[in-house]
Amino acid sequence: MNCYLMAAGRGERLVPLTINTPKCLLRVGGKPMLEWWLDTVLFSECFDKIFVNVYHLTDQILNYIDGYRKRTGFKVYIIDEQKKLLGTAGTLYWYGDTTEDFMVAYTDTFSRTFFNEPVSLHSLWMKERKNILAGLFYMKSPRDNSSGGIVFDEKSEIVVNFCEKNDTAFYSWAGIMFARSKIYEYILKEDND
Repeated sequence: MNCYLMAAGRGERLVPLTINTPKCLLRVGGKPMLEWWLDTVLFSECFDKIFVNVYHLTDQILNYIDGYRKRTGFKVYIIDEQKKLLGTAGTLYWYGDTTEDFMVAYTDTFSRTFFNEPVSLHSLWMKERKNILAGLFYMKSPRDNSSGGIVFDEKSEIVVNFCEKNDTAFYSWAGIMFARSKIYEYILKEDND
């Protein structure tokens, strides 16, 4: 199983913090967000390959990953999107390994649940994967509706709609998804999110 860590965002909602620092390198709990993700996925030993996409302030991220590689000895593959920001679907379409199941995570998402339980969450996915195409982690939406949401049938727990910042969604996608390789059949060349 592969892991795609999405780190290419410009962090426009976090200006001025992201003018000179990539969003994924902002520090939370004493270390950069990207390091939380790298430590979690690499030390879980659940993933065969780890990919990080880059776009904004790329040199800083590449330097950080190079230092991380030297400290840990782990291999991290880079997807360079400096010429064109592809979005999640675009990154998967152009660079995804269509033969492997995968996890996608946004490196600006801080998830103590995932950071503390990657092996059990991975095991849950592996147990249920034959019955579903993809599994999304979700959380209760903020009361101010400041995030996009997912609407799902609570009985079947099947997502029936995605919506952008409105009061019809009671849950928000937490930026973590597991998917079977079959999902690549549904990603179109022109998709970018």
